Amino acid sequence: MVTISRLENYFVLTNQKISYILEILPDGTPAHVYFGKCLPHIDLQQLQYICRREGKSAGTIKVYKGSSFSLADQMLEYPVYGTTSFQSPALMISVNQSPLYLNLSLQDYEIHAACHNEQPEAMPHCRFDEHAKTLVLHLMDETWKIGVDLLYTLTDDSAMVIRQTKVTNHGEQSIQIDKAASGALNVGGSDWDLVHFEGSWARERQQVRQNLVQGQVDVQSLYGSSSHQSNPYTVLTRTGAREDQEDAYGVNLVYSSSFLNEAMVNEFDATRLVSGIHPLTFAWTLRPGQTFTTPEMMMGYSDQGMDGLSRVFSRFIRDFILNPRFAYRHRPIVLNSWEAVYFELNEDNLYSLAKKAARAGIECFVVDDGWFGKRDTDTTSLGDWFVDESKFPHGLDAFASKVRKLGMEFGLWFEPEMINEESELYRQHPDWVLRPPKGRISYGRSQLVLDFANPQVVEAVYQMMKPIIEKTGLSYLKWDMNRDITEAWSSYLDRHGISQMELFHRYILGVYSLYEKIQRDFPEVLIEGCAGGGGRFDPGILYYSSQIWVSDNTDGFDRLKIQYATSMGYPLSCLSNHIAEIPSHQTGRLIGTEFRKDVAFFGILGYEINLERKQDLDEEQIRLQIETYRQMEPAILHGDLYHLRSPFHSNQPAWAIADKEDLYVGVYRILSDLQSVPTASLRLPFVQKEENHLPKEWICNDQRLTSALLAQMGLRLPSSNNGTNQKSAQMVGDFQSCLIHLKAVR
Repeated sequence: MVTISRLENYFVLTNQKISYILEILPDGTPAHVYFGKCLPHIDLQQLQYICRREGKSAGTIKVYKGSSFSLADQMLEYPVYGTTSFQSPALMISVNQSPLYLNLSLQDYEIHAACHNEQPEAMPHCRFDEHAKTLVLHLMDETWKIGVDLLYTLTDDSAMVIRQTKVTNHGEQSIQIDKAASGALNVGGSDWDLVHFEGSWARERQQVRQNLVQGQVDVQSLYGSSSHQSNPYTVLTRTGAREDQEDAYGVNLVYSSSFLNEAMVNEFDATRLVSGIHPLTFAWTLRPGQTFTTPEMMMGYSDQGMDGLSRVFSRFIRDFILNPRFAYRHRPIVLNSWEAVYFELNEDNLYSLAKKAARAGIECFVVDDGWFGKRDTDTTSLGDWFVDESKFPHGLDAFASKVRKLGMEFGLWFEPEMINEESELYRQHPDWVLRPPKGRISYGRSQLVLDFANPQVVEAVYQMMKPIIEKTGLSYLKWDMNRDITEAWSSYLDRHGISQMELFHRYILGVYSLYEKIQRDFPEVLIEGCAGGGGRFDPGILYYSSQIWVSDNTDGFDRLKIQYATSMGYPLSCLSNHIAEIPSHQTGRLIGTEFRKDVAFFGILGYEINLERKQDLDEEQIRLQIETYRQMEPAILHGDLYHLRSPFHSNQPAWAIADKEDLYVGVYRILSDLQSVPTASLRLPFVQKEENHLPKEWICNDQRLTSALLAQMGLRLPSSNNGTNQKSAQMVGDFQSCLIHLKAVR
């Protein structure tokens, strides 16, 4: 049960997991007091005891003349520019390029059911249930008549606080928002490591950990997307703590464009993380009476390190972000045509491939790039969403019907945000492209970006996609985006007198509106998000796409790292994983079937192979893999993941996923190591923790094992080659793995 109460100048928000406490300072500014494990019986006397403080003297600027009160040493809930706090602010506003120095103080507050918190049109948001409650602090600057609402939402059984900010112009002149973060996470002390997830195309979300010292570290994207290079999920964990130990805090944005997370440590040993839209590519004109609403910011807490934090975020995303139509539902096992045939596709070779896929037990056949316009290379036809009749002489709808008669669903690839100059759409509407009237323009994959800030463009693209979806009866849509935004200039905004600084935000709102149109008219269509692989992997896209293609890199070893780090902030049930051919089309690496399978099983399974070619996988092997995966799938959809040994630091990484009845442990050996112990055990401490509600006993290979034994002494692993036992060892050579299944005893 969520309770929100006011005790004089304190607000206390509590549920079964956490408490969040803030204080209203003497000048009316909200300040942070506590975020952590539930404090069920906190009262005013205890709060006053905790918050008793002496005013700072030398080195600070005071709020009032003759006082010792300064904002410099306060943990501010929403710092604004130009006050006596000199850290990077959450809010900056100007008029005619002159900054406004706001004095925001609490005017009023309200507490209501979270479902009453209406979102702007086509903005992804948490799907709160009837148990969630929201505290709204109404702040006002009386000089400039600018109102700022700070929203805090708690659900009944999650260690998560959802922050959001609304800025309203109550004055008589237009103002410009130059920066509007969604919120600020404050934690006491400076003994924190910042964990974030950096990378590039084909090596997304590589885990980075760095110790914070006085100063500032930024995690950011300026790509017009959350990007391959960074991810908005960012963690604060105790310096040097193991992944499953001590306090950890995380933030993420329900947003898919450029973002900025600023981690700051001040001279008073306080740490703050401000998160929101990147201000370098953002400004917003607010006319009298208008309101701007920021994306929602997720703030999670765990006392079991970032491994525990991963489960907080995964459970929350499954319950409150993913479309409930798909969140816990079986997802079709697909065969995607891209690595199978690339652009060399036609009705005959695809149908031959589909027949083999159906015999292997694959449930959905997906035609990737190359089915439309005159698309034989990546230099042409993006934007021409009509069927290439030379490849499908009987029509794509006829081909889709043939696929369904094989007992499979039909899926199709689109890249709706992009255009080639060699296309009918470009010849008709060259002004629909994002590019300035003069100067350079850049090309990525021979394509340009459509102006999705223009509602006419969004509607025109949808009117091309809609009849294809209707005629083919597709149930799976792969949405791709293969280049980032450069030279961001919109002729539509120019014609309407709108600042080009609003482009990036208006663009992503256009993307969301196209998602909304598809889901409104075709609610049963499962959309898989993709952006050159995992270049737009964030809660904003997950609101519409219940799974996302993790990376264009299908190499089993690289995927292990990418999936392990991605699962630190996202549920396995939204990771789309395909078993691909060897040698890897990206790395040329040769990795055996078992390893690739044991990596891909930790997520939503699919295939990226051509069964017409000789390879190490045949129809019968795939059929057996799918049978095994179907047994594991309930744990993927409903279970909790435990990160046991990281592939970033161990040659023998491991993880496990558990639900009420089943426990699956994935163990991997990257390189052969003759110094390894031939027989080893892996401790599973989580199985004995009461809060996990796991059984006391398990069956593994017909042996009865207690949770106490597994926690204290460990699960026995397959024997490894030590140089003298090659004939008897179960793991011999590089890239070895095993998947161990334990069944609950009730």
